[in-house]
This record gives sequence, C-alpha cells and structure tokens, in this order.
Amino acid sequence: MKKKIFIQLHPIFILLLNGFLLLCIVGGIIIFIRYPLLEGLPKVRTGIKKNIVLILYPIVLIYISWVFITYNHHWITFREKYIYVPSDWRIKRNRQQHRLQVSYDNIIDVFFIRSTKSSKDKTIQIEALHPFYHQYMVLCLKNGKKERIMIDYYTKKQKVRILEELKTRLEYCGNNIDLTNAQESLQKLGMVGAKFFIDIAEKNNKKELGSQKKINK
Repeated sequence: MKKKIFIQLHPIFILLLNGFLLLCIVGGIIIFIRYPLLEGLPKVRTGIKKNIVLILYPIVLIYISWVFITYNHHWITFREKYIYVPSDWRIKRNRQQHRLQVSYDNIIDVFFIRSTKSSKDKTIQIEALHPFYHQYMVLCLKNGKKERIMIDYYTKKQKVRILEELKTRLEYCGNNIDLTNAQESLQKLGMVGAKFFIDIAEKNNKKELGSQKKINK
C-alpha cells in the first residue's frame, strides 16, 4: 500500500494566522509610510521609515513562519507495515508528542482519550500550573504498552478518516481487531483546551441536561 500522510491544518487557525500576518504587514506599511504624521508620532525621514518597515517585515514574517511550522510539525504517516509520528519541536520537558513508530501487527486495541499529560503520560512542564486537555488516539500493543498519538487540531472528519485508514491498514496486514471501542470513544471524546474552563462548561452542561430530564418527567 502507498504511504499516506495526515497533517493537522485547522481552517480557523490558518485563517486567524494569515489574518494576523496580513494585519501586521499592512498596518506597518500604512503607519510608517503613508501616515507618518499621526498624532503622537514624531516626524521622520522617508529613508528611516522605509528602513523600519524593512526591519519589521522580516521579523514578523520569520516569527509567524516559525509558529506555523512548529504548529504543523504534527502529522501521522501510514506506511505499508507501520504507523509513524514525529516528535514535536518543543524542548523535552515541554514536549507533548514524542516520536512513535508502531507495526500494525503489534496492535491489539485502539481507543481515544482526553488527558492533561503528554503522549508518554508525563506532565507537560509548561502546562503544570494551568493544565490543558489534549486528545489522543491510543494504540494498545501486545507487550502491554500503550502508545498515544496527539490529535488535538485535526478536524472531526480527519479523525474519522484516520481511524478508517488505520482499520484498512490493519486488515491489509491480517490484523482484524474489533474497532467498535475506538468508534464509540471517538464519538464521546471531550473538548480540547484549558482544563479549568472546560470543567466548568461541562458541569453546567450536565446541570442543564439534568434539569431538562426533570422537566420531561
């Protein structure tokens, strides 16, 4: 089977990222070139204004590019005999996704979870004080280990397609495990984000559902 790659490109994030980049570029050009006499800004020569723009432009562009590349350094590669996920580019103590390579014939079960820990089930130091919920696809192996694949920023359709692709690869390798548990846990998968706020939102939702049940009775 041919190699297949899933890259998490959330449309909303891309839209916001491009909008911010465009705002920085256009805003800088307008302020420093077309309107140098805005109230509170000193008069400067055209040459200095152009130099400022020339300095600011690559800095902003490099920063946004770095954020974009780092964000998108999360992908899942399905090869003929194994699934592969690279480590993210954070420093080790803040790393969320660690490098993973698992053979299809070594998988005995699959399910989805939400956790505040990393893919190695360790505390993410940068989030220690303000933990975030992250979504993982968990691969249970024959040796008893459980390998996690971060899927935070994949769309719902992508997550379904990833599971379907995994099922196809497993069957191709003669590993016909039951993925009912995976499908059910995917449907019940909670939200991604700050644990404190999501816990409050989920408690409120449970209260509303409880009150609706009482009314219906």
